[in-house]
Amino acid sequence: MKLTCPECASAIPAGNINMAKMLAVCPECSTLFPFGDDVTAAATAAAPALVKAKRRKVKQPDFVDVTHDDAGWRLTIRWHHSTEPRWLLLFMLGWLVLMAGIMLAGLTGGEAILAIIGLLATITPANYFGVVLLGRLTMTATADHRLVVHQGPLPWFGTYNTAATLEGVREVQYRVSEYSTGGGSPDDYYDVYLDYGGGSTKVILPYVPLNQAQYTVQELARYLAETADGGADALSRLAADDRAADDDDTDW
Repeated sequence: MKLTCPECASAIPAGNINMAKMLAVCPECSTLFPFGDDVTAAATAAAPALVKAKRRKVKQPDFVDVTHDDAGWRLTIRWHHSTEPRWLLLFMLGWLVLMAGIMLAGLTGGEAILAIIGLLATITPANYFGVVLLGRLTMTATADHRLVVHQGPLPWFGTYNTAATLEGVREVQYRVSEYSTGGGSPDDYYDVYLDYGGGSTKVILPYVPLNQAQYTVQELARYLAETADGGADALSRLAADDRAADDDDTDW
Protein backbone atom coordinates (compact mmCIF):
# COMPACT_ATOMS: atom_id res chain seq x y z
CA MET A 1 0.00 0.00 0.00
CA LYS A 2 1.33 3.41 -0.95
CA LEU A 3 0.18 6.32 1.21
CA THR A 4 1.01 10.00 1.18
CA CYS A 5 0.45 12.52 3.93
CA PRO A 6 -2.61 14.77 3.40
CA GLU A 7 -0.73 17.69 5.01
CA CYS A 8 2.76 17.69 3.44
CA ALA A 9 2.43 15.00 0.71
CA SER A 10 5.37 12.97 2.09
CA ALA A 11 5.44 9.24 1.42
CA ILE A 12 4.43 7.15 4.44
CA PRO A 13 6.77 4.20 5.18
CA ALA A 14 5.31 0.81 6.07
CA GLY A 15 6.46 1.12 9.67
CA ASN A 16 4.19 4.16 10.13
CA ILE A 17 1.03 2.39 8.93
CA ASN A 18 -1.24 0.61 11.40
CA MET A 19 -3.40 -1.73 9.34
CA ALA A 20 -5.40 -2.92 12.36
CA LYS A 21 -6.64 0.59 13.19
CA MET A 22 -6.42 1.93 9.62
CA LEU A 23 -4.30 4.85 10.81
CA ALA A 24 -1.01 6.28 9.61
CA VAL A 25 1.41 8.87 10.98
CA CYS A 26 3.64 11.04 8.81
CA PRO A 27 7.37 10.84 9.66
CA GLU A 28 7.92 14.38 8.37
CA CYS A 29 5.13 16.48 9.91
CA SER A 30 3.70 14.02 12.50
CA THR A 31 0.17 14.27 11.08
CA LEU A 32 -2.03 11.37 12.22
CA PHE A 33 -4.73 10.41 9.71
CA PRO A 34 -7.10 7.55 8.82
CA PHE A 35 -7.11 5.84 5.45
CA GLY A 36 -8.92 3.21 3.43
CA ASP A 37 -12.54 2.32 2.77
CA ASP A 38 -13.05 1.25 6.39
CA VAL A 39 -13.21 4.89 7.50
CA THR A 40 -17.01 4.98 7.61
CA ALA A 41 -19.70 7.10 9.16
CA ALA A 42 -19.82 4.62 12.04
CA ALA A 43 -16.13 5.14 12.68
CA THR A 44 -16.67 8.87 12.54
CA ALA A 45 -19.30 8.69 15.26
CA ALA A 46 -17.17 6.36 17.40
CA ALA A 47 -13.89 8.27 17.14
CA PRO A 48 -14.38 11.74 15.62
CA ALA A 49 -10.95 12.91 16.83
CA LEU A 50 -9.24 10.36 14.58
CA VAL A 51 -11.28 10.83 11.41
CA LYS A 52 -9.78 14.16 10.48
CA ALA A 53 -6.02 14.59 10.09
CA LYS A 54 -4.44 16.06 13.20
CA ARG A 55 -0.93 16.84 14.27
CA ARG A 56 0.83 15.34 17.19
CA LYS A 57 2.43 17.69 19.65
CA VAL A 58 5.53 19.24 18.09
CA LYS A 59 8.73 19.38 20.11
CA GLN A 60 10.43 22.72 20.46
CA PRO A 61 12.99 23.07 17.63
CA ASP A 62 16.52 24.28 18.15
CA PHE A 63 17.01 28.05 17.90
CA VAL A 64 13.33 28.75 18.73
CA ASP A 65 12.15 30.19 22.07
CA VAL A 66 8.65 31.01 23.34
CA THR A 67 7.79 33.11 26.38
CA HIS A 68 4.32 33.75 27.73
CA ASP A 69 4.13 35.82 30.89
CA ASP A 70 2.61 39.03 32.22
CA ALA A 71 4.49 40.97 29.54
CA GLY A 72 2.70 39.02 26.80
CA TRP A 73 3.47 36.26 24.31
CA ARG A 74 6.65 36.23 22.26
CA LEU A 75 8.23 33.75 19.86
CA THR A 76 11.86 34.22 18.84
CA ILE A 77 13.72 32.42 16.07
CA ARG A 78 17.49 32.83 16.17
CA TRP A 79 19.40 32.69 12.90
CA HIS A 80 21.50 29.60 12.22
CA HIS A 81 23.12 28.35 9.04
CA SER A 82 21.57 24.88 9.47
CA THR A 83 18.08 26.30 8.94
CA GLU A 84 18.93 28.27 5.81
CA PRO A 85 18.37 26.92 2.27
CA ARG A 86 21.39 25.02 1.03
CA TRP A 87 21.37 26.81 -2.30
CA LEU A 88 21.73 30.13 -0.51
CA LEU A 89 24.71 28.97 1.53
CA LEU A 90 26.35 27.51 -1.58
CA PHE A 91 25.80 30.79 -3.44
CA MET A 92 27.41 32.75 -0.60
CA LEU A 93 30.38 30.41 -0.47
CA GLY A 94 30.80 30.52 -4.26
CA TRP A 95 30.67 34.32 -4.23
CA LEU A 96 33.37 34.61 -1.55
CA VAL A 97 35.62 32.13 -3.35
CA LEU A 98 35.18 33.96 -6.67
CA MET A 99 35.90 37.40 -5.19
CA ALA A 100 38.89 36.07 -3.26
CA GLY A 101 40.20 34.66 -6.54
CA ILE A 102 39.79 38.05 -8.25
CA MET A 103 41.66 39.75 -5.40
CA LEU A 104 44.48 37.19 -5.59
CA ALA A 105 44.70 37.61 -9.36
CA GLY A 106 44.99 41.37 -8.93
CA LEU A 107 47.72 41.03 -6.32
CA THR A 108 49.79 38.53 -8.28
CA GLY A 109 49.30 40.38 -11.56
CA GLY A 110 50.08 43.82 -10.24
CA GLU A 111 46.56 45.08 -10.94
CA ALA A 112 45.87 47.29 -7.92
CA ILE A 113 42.32 48.23 -8.95
CA LEU A 114 41.36 44.61 -9.52
CA ALA A 115 42.84 43.65 -6.15
CA ILE A 116 40.91 46.42 -4.37
CA ILE A 117 37.63 45.44 -6.05
CA GLY A 118 38.17 41.81 -5.08
CA LEU A 119 39.06 42.78 -1.52
CA LEU A 120 35.98 44.97 -1.06
CA ALA A 121 33.71 42.37 -2.67
CA THR A 122 35.08 39.78 -0.25
CA ILE A 123 35.21 41.53 3.12
CA THR A 124 31.99 43.55 2.75
CA PRO A 125 29.67 40.52 2.36
CA ALA A 126 31.68 38.63 4.98
CA ASN A 127 31.24 41.40 7.54
CA TYR A 128 27.57 41.81 6.65
CA PHE A 129 27.06 38.08 7.05
CA GLY A 130 28.75 38.24 10.45
CA VAL A 131 26.26 40.85 11.67
CA VAL A 132 23.35 38.85 10.22
CA LEU A 133 24.45 35.94 12.42
CA LEU A 134 23.43 38.06 15.41
CA GLY A 135 19.95 38.57 14.02
CA ARG A 136 16.66 36.98 14.98
CA LEU A 137 12.99 37.09 14.15
CA THR A 138 10.61 38.12 16.92
CA MET A 139 6.85 37.55 16.81
CA THR A 140 5.00 39.43 19.55
CA ALA A 141 1.31 39.39 20.48
CA THR A 142 0.32 42.79 21.86
CA ALA A 143 -2.36 43.74 24.39
CA ASP A 144 -4.55 45.18 21.62
CA HIS A 145 -4.79 41.78 19.90
CA ARG A 146 -2.22 42.44 17.22
CA LEU A 147 0.67 40.28 16.10
CA VAL A 148 3.86 42.18 15.28
CA VAL A 149 6.67 40.43 13.40
CA HIS A 150 10.14 41.97 13.23
CA GLN A 151 13.38 40.58 11.82
CA GLY A 152 16.76 42.24 12.19
CA PRO A 153 19.10 43.91 12.80
CA LEU A 154 19.99 43.83 9.07
CA PRO A 155 17.92 42.81 6.05
CA TRP A 156 18.53 39.24 4.90
CA PHE A 157 17.02 36.72 2.52
CA GLY A 158 13.43 36.22 3.61
CA THR A 159 13.47 39.21 5.96
CA TYR A 160 9.91 39.86 6.95
CA ASN A 161 8.43 42.70 8.99
CA THR A 162 4.65 42.84 9.25
CA ALA A 163 1.70 43.18 11.60
CA ALA A 164 -1.73 41.53 11.66
CA THR A 165 -4.83 41.59 13.80
CA LEU A 166 -5.63 38.54 15.90
CA GLU A 167 -9.31 39.39 16.10
CA GLY A 168 -11.51 37.13 13.99
CA VAL A 169 -8.79 34.52 13.39
CA ARG A 170 -10.39 31.15 12.69
CA GLU A 171 -7.26 29.07 12.35
CA VAL A 172 -3.47 29.21 12.32
CA GLN A 173 -2.00 27.07 9.55
CA TYR A 174 1.04 26.50 7.36
CA ARG A 175 1.53 25.61 3.70
CA VAL A 176 4.40 24.92 1.34
CA SER A 177 6.05 28.18 0.28
CA GLU A 178 5.59 29.23 -3.31
CA TYR A 179 9.39 29.21 -3.61
CA SER A 180 9.57 25.50 -2.75
CA THR A 181 9.04 22.55 -5.05
CA GLY A 182 6.48 20.83 -2.81
CA GLY A 183 5.93 17.09 -2.64
CA GLY A 184 7.36 16.68 0.87
CA SER A 185 10.98 17.24 -0.14
CA PRO A 186 13.44 17.79 2.77
CA ASP A 187 14.40 21.01 0.99
CA ASP A 188 10.87 22.40 1.14
CA TYR A 189 10.16 25.53 3.20
CA TYR A 190 6.82 26.67 4.56
CA ASP A 191 4.74 29.81 5.19
CA VAL A 192 2.75 30.23 8.41
CA TYR A 193 -0.49 32.18 8.00
CA LEU A 194 -3.62 33.33 9.78
CA ASP A 195 -6.95 32.24 8.29
CA TYR A 196 -9.82 34.65 8.91
CA GLY A 197 -12.35 32.61 6.91
CA GLY A 198 -13.99 33.46 3.62
CA GLY A 199 -10.68 33.11 1.78
CA SER A 200 -9.02 35.90 3.77
CA THR A 201 -5.52 34.98 4.96
CA LYS A 202 -2.39 36.75 6.16
CA VAL A 203 1.13 35.30 6.01
CA ILE A 204 2.97 36.00 9.26
CA LEU A 205 6.08 33.84 8.87
CA PRO A 206 7.40 32.99 5.41
CA TYR A 207 9.94 30.45 4.21
CA VAL A 208 10.87 28.52 7.33
CA PRO A 209 11.71 24.80 7.86
CA LEU A 210 8.83 22.43 8.55
CA ASN A 211 9.53 21.97 12.27
CA GLN A 212 9.65 25.74 12.84
CA ALA A 213 6.38 26.20 10.92
CA GLN A 214 4.65 23.44 12.90
CA TYR A 215 5.90 24.72 16.25
CA THR A 216 4.86 28.30 15.48
CA VAL A 217 1.35 27.13 14.52
CA GLN A 218 1.08 25.02 17.66
CA GLU A 219 2.26 27.69 20.10
CA LEU A 220 0.38 30.61 18.56
CA ALA A 221 -2.84 28.56 18.45
CA ARG A 222 -2.34 27.59 22.08
CA TYR A 223 -1.85 31.23 23.06
CA LEU A 224 -4.97 32.32 21.19
CA ALA A 225 -6.97 29.50 22.74
CA GLU A 226 -6.03 30.81 26.19
CA THR A 227 -7.13 34.36 25.46
CA ALA A 228 -10.52 35.94 24.97
CA ASP A 229 -10.03 36.60 21.23
CA GLY A 230 -12.95 35.97 18.94
CA GLY A 231 -11.18 33.03 17.34
CA ALA A 232 -10.34 31.29 20.58
CA ASP A 233 -13.21 28.76 20.43
CA ALA A 234 -12.20 27.48 17.03
CA LEU A 235 -8.51 27.49 17.87
CA SER A 236 -9.03 25.62 21.11
CA ARG A 237 -9.89 22.58 19.01
CA LEU A 238 -6.30 22.50 17.80
CA ALA A 239 -5.09 22.47 21.39
CA ALA A 240 -7.54 19.63 22.08
CA ASP A 241 -6.01 17.71 19.17
CA ASP A 242 -2.59 18.15 20.79
CA ARG A 243 -3.84 16.70 24.07
CA ALA A 244 -5.56 13.79 22.30
CA ALA A 245 -2.35 13.04 20.39
CA ASP A 246 -0.34 13.05 23.62
CA ASP A 247 -2.69 10.39 25.01
CA ASP A 248 -2.58 8.28 21.84
CA ASP A 249 -1.13 4.83 22.64
CA THR A 250 -1.13 3.54 19.04
CA ASP A 251 1.73 1.07 18.40
CA TRP A 252 3.51 1.48 15.11
